[in-house]
Amino acid sequence: MCAIDMGSNSFRRIVGTFAEGRYVETAIDSKTMGVGDDVEKHGRISDAKLVEIEQTLLGFAAACSADGASAPVAVGTAAFRNAPNGARVVEIASRAGVRMEIASERRESELAYLVGSLGQTGHAVVDNGSRSIELVARSGGALQHRVFNLGYRIAYEEFFARALEPAAAIAAFRARVLQEAVQAPL
Repeated sequence: MCAIDMGSNSFRRIVGTFAEGRYVETAIDSKTMGVGDDVEKHGRISDAKLVEIEQTLLGFAAACSADGASAPVAVGTAAFRNAPNGARVVEIASRAGVRMEIASERRESELAYLVGSLGQTGHAVVDNGSRSIELVARSGGALQHRVFNLGYRIAYEEFFARALEPAAAIAAFRARVLQEAVQAPL
């Protein structure tokens, strides 16, 4: 199978198989795209970025085919949810031979849990993206999640870029993550 994780900062093409309860990854590619920055700058996904997205998806679809994988499926995350023209990317993906969905926060959390736990219950998963962090757990079949806007790019700018002492920045970041975590319904 071939999947494309279309994050706010980068896209990842992942090829792998599931057999006998095990996941085996056979290929992974990553490309920095900066869609979240583009949306922040223009208030939408710019025309130039839409062209770059199409070229990237065409290349990833061709690579999936060359790897002997199934037609790719893709999931767009926060940048695509937040962009007023995010649905345009679904159309572009379709033309590139990629079935794409723009995941809601809940769906993104479900997928993060599935990948992080390989579908087993009784785990907690932290998905640290460029603009958000999802805390997800499944207990007794019920998925519980909390999303907060403190991904690694935001954390860098807020805590680390101007820090005089790394230890102080780490402590402040840890305190903020704990503040958010205790509010999670986990």
